[in-house]
Amino acid sequence: MQGLVDYDSESSDEYLRTPASLKRSNSEDTSPRKRQVMPPLPDFFKSVKTKISKESSAQLDAPSIKPFREDSWATHVFIKVDIGKEMQNILRVLLDQNKADIEESDRIISVPDQGKPLHISLSRCVVLRTHQLHTFESSIRKHLKDVQKFFISFANLSILTNDTGKASFLTAEVGAGYNELLKCLSAVDKIVERFKHPVFYQAGPPRFHASLVRANTSDLLQKALKEIPEDLVEDLRPVSTSVTKIYINMGNNIEKEIILKT
Repeated sequence: MQGLVDYDSESSDEYLRTPASLKRSNSEDTSPRKRQVMPPLPDFFKSVKTKISKESSAQLDAPSIKPFREDSWATHVFIKVDIGKEMQNILRVLLDQNKADIEESDRIISVPDQGKPLHISLSRCVVLRTHQLHTFESSIRKHLKDVQKFFISFANLSILTNDTGKASFLTAEVGAGYNELLKCLSAVDKIVERFKHPVFYQAGPPRFHASLVRANTSDLLQKALKEIPEDLVEDLRPVSTSVTKIYINMGNNIEKEIILKT
């Protein structure tokens, strides 16, 4: 595996399309900001910085770079999932098995900070103006007001690639709880379209997932996936997590909670 380094955003992750490889399976400060910032989804990424080439860094970061625009709020809807010991075991293997490659790397790869939750997106990153924020939040709340809390679990590890093909992700895909997430996604999509932004999944059925590792080529992740013992994946499947809140991030500092019905 290649060297670890910060990367900018789940914005690359959230535009995922077809899998790049086989799946592994067993069957309140609201003042406007002067610059555009992405929501702090990557905060759960703990990265080790090594020497990287300017070419590889620029190539990977390019999809996240957008023209400067005054009064812009990058907004994102998602849920949080705590990292349990089963997921920690998988992440430990990803690091331990590839330590030897890190120092020599000129590519980019990142893994989650085990002290912070994973995210499962329910929208792309949509850029809103200040006067739109309250209406967007209120509309999301209204459309999710009847959603009851539910449980999710992860069924597979798989490799997904973003729309541009310049970033790939080793992900944990949701099994149990898929239908409940689909209901939430449908509600969020209606609001996103109302604000004239593209919905999250535009082709094929949704593949709800939490990103574990990000790299600029899928072959790095194929190697990583093969090194994860099957028994660790088996241990992960029965673990369920309660989803009691949905989050809306607006800009870099504002996070709103929608508490689901009990």
